[in-house]
Amino acid sequence: MLAVWEHSKHRKRLVKAAGVVRINLVCAPATWDEVRRRCTARYGQLHFPQEASASDVDGLVHVELEGPHLVRLLEETRWGTSAWSLSGVAGRAVFRRVYEAAADVVDEIDLTADQGKPIRDIVLDARRGPE
Repeated sequence: MLAVWEHSKHRKRLVKAAGVVRINLVCAPATWDEVRRRCTARYGQLHFPQEASASDVDGLVHVELEGPHLVRLLEETRWGTSAWSLSGVAGRAVFRRVYEAAADVVDEIDLTADQGKPIRDIVLDARRGPE
């Protein structure tokens, strides 16, 4: 029963994410490279923006994602957490961290709120916490 509930919750997240105009993913360059590399290896093509701006004081990259990119990020990182994903323990840990951070932000989106309500960045830096 839990698996059905989680699948339903994930599908609702995808619908919310699809409506996002723009959101920033802030993470270490190696984290972004790992996500892009594994997703490219799995699908054979890149579904994310090519450029990530590394302009942060801490050397973190800022990747601007639109709704379709966020949907793909959620879908692919969720798949990457599965034991059968061939990601290995380290890869699954990276995917789990990215998925959980993105899911937390998407879960905060209130579809009944007024338009223009800001959506916080997806931040993958234990020193910063949610912004």
